[in-house]
Amino acid sequence: MNLTDDFQNLNSLPTTKSFQAWRSLAQKKVTELPFPTRKQEEWKYTNLDELKATSWQSNFGTTAIGQKDNLQAEYSKFLLSQFETISFINGSYQKATLQSLPVRFTSELSETEFHTYFSSFLTEDYFELLNRAWSQEGLIIEIPAGKSYDKPLCIDFYYSSSDLKKEPLAAHPRIFINVGASANLKLIFRTFGKESYFNNLVARVNLAKDSHVEFVNFQANFNSSYSFTNIDFSLAENSTLKSFNISLSGKLNRERLNIRHQGHGASSFCYGAYLTQEQAQSDHYTNIEHLVGQGKSVQLYKGLLSDESRAVFNGRVFIAPGAIKTDSTQLNNNLLLSSKAEIDSKPQLEILADDVKATHGTTVGQLDEEEIFYLQSRGISKTAAIQLLARGFVFEILSHVEDKMLQTWLKSQLAETLNDLKISDDQQSHSPVQKSLEKK
Repeated sequence: MNLTDDFQNLNSLPTTKSFQAWRSLAQKKVTELPFPTRKQEEWKYTNLDELKATSWQSNFGTTAIGQKDNLQAEYSKFLLSQFETISFINGSYQKATLQSLPVRFTSELSETEFHTYFSSFLTEDYFELLNRAWSQEGLIIEIPAGKSYDKPLCIDFYYSSSDLKKEPLAAHPRIFINVGASANLKLIFRTFGKESYFNNLVARVNLAKDSHVEFVNFQANFNSSYSFTNIDFSLAENSTLKSFNISLSGKLNRERLNIRHQGHGASSFCYGAYLTQEQAQSDHYTNIEHLVGQGKSVQLYKGLLSDESRAVFNGRVFIAPGAIKTDSTQLNNNLLLSSKAEIDSKPQLEILADDVKATHGTTVGQLDEEEIFYLQSRGISKTAAIQLLARGFVFEILSHVEDKMLQTWLKSQLAETLNDLKISDDQQSHSPVQKSLEKK
């Protein structure tokens, strides 16, 4: 079936009237909207024909009782003991290792609470609407004021074909997180799995006054899988967000990161590293809005592209009228390890206020031939030299991770990918050593 089939069966699930009405409105809108194509500005570099043509199975009623234990046993091999974990398997909530975590569901909300959480969703983005239309249950996490957890909280989105029929799975998880005043949260979203799947995640995180969040969106998807994340942060007065997006493999990984500075003195620091190989594609759309003054935002995204892979970076910074004393920087750096790799980078500024500081830029290039030659002259092979330089280029992002345990884990994940990095013949042929051998 396509992505908008079977709504009727979904609507037979018991739920509140408000939730059903909210979902039905999204179902109506998404069926009226045209499917995104390259004729639209936001999708001009991304071809979704294969995603549209694929017959997807929803996670509505996919897991039989006898198969659930097998799935959990399979997934348990990937649990990380250094993190507290909330698990979604094939799009369905399973458990949380931290029993004291204040987890609630949309079905538990009163009518007043429902409108508090859901009334702000006014976007016309096709895939956010699709997520809303397919919503079966939203997960809500409340972090109390002043609370700080020793371990990072990891929300896993694991996919397996063990309980599926012939069609690959499409799932649409939705997460709400409220971080109380002066609270401190280390948060990880980890998407991974086997076989083909489509993970269409929507998350909203509200930071109250003086709160601090260190966030990692880690995507290590199967080569034929799609992973779309639409993540929205709202920053109150003097709150701080540190965001890291790490994208490895996957047919198409796409992140839309929206950050609204709604309180004076709020700060956001956004870092990204995407490593693409073969014919994979990684898209990153950031939208930073300074709605009040005296705020700070930093963006640094780095891409390492090989083979025939592609990437897109589209970063927007908006400084509203009256948002004086705003300080914003944006930079996207890319290394191409193959002449067939492609990056489309578009940093942009919209400044409607005086007395602000804002810069943006992008670079695209290859590894320095002289540096490769120097390492080769010290007995290091061409492949090892390129991998070593690539590691130094990407690891700069991880130097900004505050939590040392989290930093160590991320370094190990990136190192594993870099060790398997394929070096194309055209990259190797640029080496001065190779040129000197040809002259001889």
